[in-house]
Amino acid sequence: AEIAEKQGYSCVKLKVSQFPIPIAQEIIQELKTRFRLRIDCNSAFTFDDAMSLFSPFDQRIFDYIEDPTFEIDQLAHFPFPFALDETVDLYQSLPIHSYSNLYGFILKPTILGGEKGCKPYIEFAKKHSLKIVFSPAFESGLG
Repeated sequence: AEIAEKQGYSCVKLKVSQFPIPIAQEIIQELKTRFRLRIDCNSAFTFDDAMSLFSPFDQRIFDYIEDPTFEIDQLAHFPFPFALDETVDLYQSLPIHSYSNLYGFILKPTILGGEKGCKPYIEFAKKHSLKIVFSPAFESGLG
């Protein structure tokens, strides 16, 4: 964190799915005063566990939380800004209109088929005033 801060970074992404909730909270507590946070949960938590993890924090410290819960039927009740990553392919079947805290979509062009594969997601996001974040994915040696 010190190196990133010295190099001028103002935002960091943290994958928390591998940590017990108290450890993840300690790390977030440490980083929140130095950076804007993008948290990746990899759909690892129940809705209640995600709420337990994030409830001690002010929602304004997060740019977004990727896939906060595997209970996607509960996303409308998640009070923090969140983005769809692994679940982004479900965007047409999800009740997006009920997601008041949906930040946007995390798109991996190498998985979605490049520009052509990303186009429907981008058009949908524009239509619904959502943001798009492109993320690299190295799913193979070719990637």
